[in-house]
Amino acid sequence: MIKTKWLIYTVLIGILPFLIRLILFVVIKNKAVVFLMNESDFIILGLVLNLTNLNELEGENKSSWKTKMTGVSAIQIAVYAGILALSYITELNNEIINEDILFWCSLILALVSFLLSYSIYDRLTIDEDDED
Repeated sequence: MIKTKWLIYTVLIGILPFLIRLILFVVIKNKAVVFLMNESDFIILGLVLNLTNLNELEGENKSSWKTKMTGVSAIQIAVYAGILALSYITELNNEIINEDILFWCSLILALVSFLLSYSIYDRLTIDEDDED
């Protein structure tokens, strides 16, 4: 049940910016395909995933695994904050930062966050099954 809740409450909320962009893409007349993919959407997804990790791990028993996962999620949140700042800078002046590299960094980090979050919820599901 934990994974189902994670999928519905975390992943679907995290991909809302993508869904909103898709709806806008469909209804707007003059559009470019580039509009569908934006680094800020990947950053939001990663932040949602990692904040949820911290929230879910908060109630867990003290263990080295919990400490490691909490630390990794906290570090990723800090990295996302930095990437978000760089994204804002590109809105002001896109000659300072290579937007393609920023996009790919955001995409790869969001995939890593997704895999990390999935692994955390997978382990929590196994732990929950063991308690039953």
